[in-house]
Amino acid sequence: MEQKPKGKSWISNLLFEDEGRASESPAESSDTFEPELPVSEPVIAPVAARPEAIGGGKASDGALLNLKEIYRSAGIAENPFATPEQVMELQATFSDLPVEMQKQKVLKTLGSFKVDVQAIVDNTRAKTSALGSYLQGIQTDAQNTIEASNQTIAQLQEQIDACRSRITEAQSLLDQTQAHCGREISRLKEVLDFLGATASLDAPPDRRIK
Repeated sequence: MEQKPKGKSWISNLLFEDEGRASESPAESSDTFEPELPVSEPVIAPVAARPEAIGGGKASDGALLNLKEIYRSAGIAENPFATPEQVMELQATFSDLPVEMQKQKVLKTLGSFKVDVQAIVDNTRAKTSALGSYLQGIQTDAQNTIEASNQTIAQLQEQIDACRSRITEAQSLLDQTQAHCGREISRLKEVLDFLGATASLDAPPDRRIK
């Protein structure tokens, strides 16, 4: 018995049911159904307000990104039957075939279930535009944050340099004062020694002088 590839989409399920029925009917014509794709201008989604899009669903690259929220914020109406995600899932069921045959199979399946291919194209373009707008917004926010942070760092660095300068000045003043006071204390002690004064004099020594 033929094994059905794993897939949860309604198209995939109907596809294998349809193939089962087809195997019991006369052979089909060798002509491949391939709906003609009308040429149209890209659908530009409005600039998406940047939602809290982190943490709503794990992407294949391991990053957390809530795509549904991004698309919803961009005003994209979700059609579960005409999305690029459906095409990707359906294409995966034919992954063992060459790419051109995959395309023929996918288009034939979409046509047999009357899925509007142009609606998929428009939805894909709208999502691409929404992601581009969202990324541009994140880039702008990041750049603003980086510039503001660098400015703050520069201001803080000026304050740090000023503090270090004051520290240097204070230390220099302390060193000079200690040197001058030390010399003067030595001269005063020489006077005490000359007069034969000792700690037993009535005037107690200044305890602050060490």
